[in-house]
Amino acid sequence: MTDVGLSHFQVIDLTFVGADDGWALGTADCLDAGGGSCAAMVRTTDGGATWHSMKPPPANVALLACDDPCIRSVRFATDQIGYAFGSSALFSTTDGGTTWRREPGGAVALETLDGNVIRVLTAIAGCSPPGCH
Repeated sequence: MTDVGLSHFQVIDLTFVGADDGWALGTADCLDAGGGSCAAMVRTTDGGATWHSMKPPPANVALLACDDPCIRSVRFATDQIGYAFGSSALFSTTDGGTTWRREPGGAVALETLDGNVIRVLTAIAGCSPPGCH
């Protein structure tokens, strides 16, 4: 991965829509003077030839473990509709990742195909259908 404008960027998960649009979720050195690692996201629109940093969802990113809200994966269904998720947190975007909204629950896995999205989740304590999503 070419220079992404972040120091020590480490990819956790990667997703592409078609051949050109891609997003990578990971960690990088925090931009404040406090040091440490923070959530980070980068995007390509040219098949990975160049990448640029973008604001990640307002969550922690897991290398091994992390505090809630904790995300581990990213998937995009189109160049605008995407999801960042972990077992107890789910964020969605409808503008290519410019803004993110927290959704109820989380996802163990989430896959997209032909405009459809399938989310696999674990049971939510105290929640029974039809109120569970």
